[in-house]
Formats: sequence, structure tokens, C-alpha cells
Amino acid sequence: MYTDSCNEGAPAPGERKVFGMPKVDPEFLKQVRAWIEAHKEEMVEEIRRFVQVPSVSRADLAEEGKPFGPDCDKMLNFALKRGEEMGFHSVNHDHYCGSICMGPIENSIAIIGHLDVVPPGDGWIYPCYDLTRLNEDWVVGRGCSDNKGPAVMGLFAMKMLRDLKVELKHGIRVICGLSEETGMQDIYISEASAHMLRFYLRNYGMNLYNEDATALGF
Repeated sequence: MYTDSCNEGAPAPGERKVFGMPKVDPEFLKQVRAWIEAHKEEMVEEIRRFVQVPSVSRADLAEEGKPFGPDCDKMLNFALKRGEEMGFHSVNHDHYCGSICMGPIENSIAIIGHLDVVPPGDGWIYPCYDLTRLNEDWVVGRGCSDNKGPAVMGLFAMKMLRDLKVELKHGIRVICGLSEETGMQDIYISEASAHMLRFYLRNYGMNLYNEDATALGF
């Protein structure tokens, strides 16, 4: 049995939540497109700043307060500071991951991202830890697509909603993980994040990644 996405609250036992795409006011879509176009260069430059911070997850280099090594700790501190500078509230979850929040964090909608990257390897034509712009549509650099770029887009999505004065029923937060490439210990170990993971798995199961993604048109 599936529940309609308009119903309030979590599904009842045995039910699975299916997300549907709501109808959006065409005028609002025009505002969104105009906002994106006006901030396009700013978004690209923000991705560049994130990419320029090397952040290979290294639990073997762990120190006190730096469970994934000094580079990932520097990356997390940088991201949380940028969130504060953008006018959001940042939370460090025991140095395992962080949240950049708009509105109340309880029952917030999470945009889950990670800021660790795989080792650079060999054969790079362009600088690994920098953003190279090939044309209007393509950028190259470690983390541009996986996953610093999407995390930055989450920040700008929050900024857009704030700038356009969209009224929300929930807070929103971007979760900045630090060990997705090495087993997601950041989410599993951090108690502050684990409760969120348990909630989704209990209520939505793996359908969060397959059936719901299909319902969303991905």
C-alpha cells in the first residue's frame, strides 16, 4: 500500500511513501530561472573554492577531533564557515560531518552531500584541485560532480528560497559528509546524523533510492 505524498506525517507501518512532483506556478518557475541565471557565475566560483581544498578521507591519519584526517577537517571547517558567511546556521557533528541549516533543524528536509573525494590518481590534463572551465556548460576538477558541486548547489538552493521569500513548513539543511568514498562512517558513527538515517530507513527503506527516485522522474 502506498500513501499519497500530500498526506502529513510519516507512513503507517507497512506503508511506503511515494513522492509526487507537485504542480508549480509558472510565474515562480520564471523567478527561479531568472535567479539561477543571475547567480550562475557566483555558483561556479563557489564550487571552485570548495574544489581547491584537497579532502581525501584518511581515517588512517586520524587525530583527536579529526577522525578522517587533517585535510577533511579543514574541508569541513571551510564549508561550515562558508555556510555562516552566507547567512545560515552551521553545526559540527563531532567532526564526523556537519550541517548547514536554514530554519529549525528538527524535522528539517536534508540535502545529503559529501565533501570527501577519491585520491587524485594519475593522468590529469587539467589541475586536479582547481576548477577548469571548458565552456559555458562544462567544468573539470576533483569533486565538481562528486560531490562538492552538488553540495554547493544545495547551499544555493537554500539561498534562492530565502531570496525569493518562499514560505516553508520545514527547515532545510545541507549535510556535509566526510567519508562517503570510504564507507560512510561519518553518517553511521555520528549519533547526530544516525537518528536521521534510522528515520529514513524505518519509514522509507531502500525505496528512498529506487522507487521514489523513479516516481520523481530520475
